[in-house]
Amino acid sequence: MTNQKSKEISQEQLFLHKSLATIKLKDALLSLTAIELCGKCIAMKTVVPALIRDAIVQYGSAFKYGNINHKRGHKLDILYIPEKHLKLHQQMITYRDQLYAHIDFDTKNPVKMKNENNIYYKLNDSSLQVCIDSIPEMKSLILCILQKLGNEIIEEHQKILEKEF
Repeated sequence: MTNQKSKEISQEQLFLHKSLATIKLKDALLSLTAIELCGKCIAMKTVVPALIRDAIVQYGSAFKYGNINHKRGHKLDILYIPEKHLKLHQQMITYRDQLYAHIDFDTKNPVKMKNENNIYYKLNDSSLQVCIDSIPEMKSLILCILQKLGNEIIEEHQKILEKEF
């Protein structure tokens, strides 16, 4: 369930990468939970967008190549994604790549607006509401991945311990 590009990456390094990916996924889950706890509080308009961005970037980074031994060597495989969540996963990766981690001009779709006082640009920001509406499903997806990863990490840790002793 891993993508390995270099034979220089050890079993222990792959184990550690999965462990670090687990931390990122847990952080994404915490941000989504914080949004639910915030509800309709006064900070909704300022805190929720930051928490959404954090959750999407943390989630997506686990599925992007990590540098191990200064090599672009490993990322979590799509096989971790339950089939029922594949569309949501792809949407989250797209939001990460085009809206939150990078500036994708076409996705932001700046439209020049003018009123009697000013000229301004309106940006496409529908992703925020889509993400808010998808929080329960995003949490379900992350929990499924964490369960699969957790089971693998336990097995791999046992193998590493057996080699050590």
